[in-house]
Formats: sequence, C-alpha cells, structure tokens
Amino acid sequence: MKTNRLIVVARMIGTYGIILGYFVTLHVSTFFGAMLNVIFESLALPFYIKNKMWDVVIMFAFLLTIGISKIIMGFDPQFQFMKIAMGLT
Repeated sequence: MKTNRLIVVARMIGTYGIILGYFVTLHVSTFFGAMLNVIFESLALPFYIKNKMWDVVIMFAFLLTIGISKIIMGFDPQFQFMKIAMGLT
C-alpha cells in the first residue's frame, strides 16, 4: 500500500516538474530544461507503467529520447551554444 502512495506522489511531482521543465526550456535554457524534463519524466514513468497506461509510456519514451539527445548535444563542445555558455568564444 505504501508503494502505491509513493508512486502516486512521484507522478504528481513529476507532472508538475515536466511543466517546469518546459517553462525552463522555453524561457531560460534548452539544455537545463531538457535535464529537468528527463528527470521528472523518469520520476512519473513508474506510475504509468504500473497502471498499464501504455500510450503515455510510449509518449514519455519518445520525449525521453528527445531530452537525452538534447543533453548529449549540450555536452558536445562543437555546438556553438555551449561554447558561448562556457565562455569559450
């Protein structure tokens, strides 16, 4: 019973965090917004898997791949936005 409550709380925090992540992506930084989205989508995912909501699981898997690719691109020094953020140019 305690596991159900924990998963529900994690889903609620994850859902609000995803909204925060998209706000950060749009208004602050794509890199940090992608990091927040990956963290909070991963936090919310177990609830949807446990309750067999496969359409949401597939959508989150797709969004996680986008977020992870943005994070990987952010660590690549060849990309101009990271050079600017690190003060290399």
